[in-house]
Amino acid sequence: MLSASLCCLPLELIYQSRFFKTRQHERVVTTLKQIMRDWSDLGEKERSTSYGPILDILNCEFPVENTNRTDIHVLTPGCGLARLTWEIFSHGFQSEGCEFSWYMILTR
Repeated sequence: MLSASLCCLPLELIYQSRFFKTRQHERVVTTLKQIMRDWSDLGEKERSTSYGPILDILNCEFPVENTNRTDIHVLTPGCGLARLTWEIFSHGFQSEGCEFSWYMILTR
């Protein structure tokens, strides 16, 4: 959130401010960490810990033998880089993710 003093400055001064550079840097670093966690082999353990229980519940509630999974629609709000959305889709469900952060959206 921009402070009140920054809101009164011209845009070029805001972009040159330490606050802006630090905040943008933090977002880029966070996005790079999430790319590593969600899409590399290095993040597999954390993904299985985080996403595994969700996938287990979906698989338990909608077994392949008794369910046409393509009829089941799953929404993933705040999907980040959409790895969980992709995992749900790979299990046969209709899956859709939504994300607010432009940093996450632009990496797709």
